[in-house]
Amino acid sequence: MNVLYAFNARDPISGTPLVGLKRTAIDVLANMFVSLVGSDAVEINSTTTRIYATAHAAQKGDVIEFTSGALTGVQVPVINVGTDYIDLLYATTVAPSAADTFDILKYTTPRLDPSGAIPVVSVAPGAGTTVTESRFHDTAVVNINDNAGAYVEVETAAALIANTTKIHITNTLGEPLSFKKAANAGAAAASTDGFNTNRGEGPLTLDYIMSTGDRLWVRSLTSTPVTSGEIVINFMG
Repeated sequence: MNVLYAFNARDPISGTPLVGLKRTAIDVLANMFVSLVGSDAVEINSTTTRIYATAHAAQKGDVIEFTSGALTGVQVPVINVGTDYIDLLYATTVAPSAADTFDILKYTTPRLDPSGAIPVVSVAPGAGTTVTESRFHDTAVVNINDNAGAYVEVETAAALIANTTKIHITNTLGEPLSFKKAANAGAAAASTDGFNTNRGEGPLTLDYIMSTGDRLWVRSLTSTPVTSGEIVINFMG
């Protein structure tokens, strides 16, 4: 006889929940939004699984994102904390060096307005930083070429309608990407004015100045083209 086992959806999930302490099965959602708790720096004697940082602000369930050093862009969940140390869920490829900087991120549940939309007033720290326009790029519709191919315009949308000072970007792609601002694909290939992102990196906020009329272009940093996944970019000023 076959026996089907089930759990009570209101019972706490066993193991170590990383999206919040004492969360239950019925309310655990995929987390796509994070808020910046603060920034700190690695201290001496840190290892691949433990960061020493005096009086840090991290808590169990947060995520550490390294912002300088050999681990720049790497994100690792926090499994345990002490007053002056942070234990990581899994080992990094190398130990961070003293003075390497990192951000402390906390998963956040977005609040919706009565219409069901997410009210975006500010998506980055600092007064006066508001979203002026957005771009959505579906790579299944417009593929991103490999590093020998031409740059493609993000969303192939119209040029920017306002000056921007920051970019908030999220992507689900399996390759690192090169972004350039330019008038066309040829100019993008020759330009040195741009930024790179790691595989699946984000949400990520960058200080990046673009002017009215600018266009943003993208290409893979590897020999592998991108044919699935999405890029979401908010331009802020």
